[in-house]
Amino acid sequence: MAGRRPLIRTSPLCLALEETPTPLDPSVLFGFPGPVALEIGCGKGDFLRDWSIRNPGRLHLGLELRMERSQRSALKCSDAAVRNARVLCGSMEDFFKRLSTAALLEAIHVNFPDPWPKKRHARRRLVSADRVALYARHLRPGGHFVFVTDSPDLAAWGREVLLGESRLTDVFGGIRHQWPCYPESIHQRKFLAMGRCMQYQKFMRNRT
Repeated sequence: MAGRRPLIRTSPLCLALEETPTPLDPSVLFGFPGPVALEIGCGKGDFLRDWSIRNPGRLHLGLELRMERSQRSALKCSDAAVRNARVLCGSMEDFFKRLSTAALLEAIHVNFPDPWPKKRHARRRLVSADRVALYARHLRPGGHFVFVTDSPDLAAWGREVLLGESRLTDVFGGIRHQWPCYPESIHQRKFLAMGRCMQYQKFMRNRT
């Protein structure tokens, strides 16, 4: 992007997914155990940093495709002296293939993903039926999947997909437009400043 300052620092909290051990045990990445939460597409790291600070008993993983963006996200955590966050650079598909076991994650967050508005691109959405099934498989019983967007169309489409996954149960009983305790990302602050309405959804992995 024109005008962006070059990245001159790196963070030890950022790891290339391809260089992590297989099978992937998140506690090894941190050096201590704990329940594991994942943000898919952690962007510039504001949500990951604040989420980790508010939940110090969890191990928080952020996942990003591009190394520069991964490093920027990790640097925000490093600069805030966050110990319980790591950023992995790699694809979502590779991440789930590497996990040491299914039903491992306590929470998965997808915040403001690319809406891919054209019908022919629907399978690329992070809330497609195949991907939601993957999330359900890797959530612990009682674990949560949270989906946030500013797009009413994407929220409605995603809701239909989520309701169609038998292993998930709607926690909110609909789409919420306010969630005061939810950490804000840069995207959320931008969209709120534009007057857009947030669309929050939360589903729980069934215990049986």
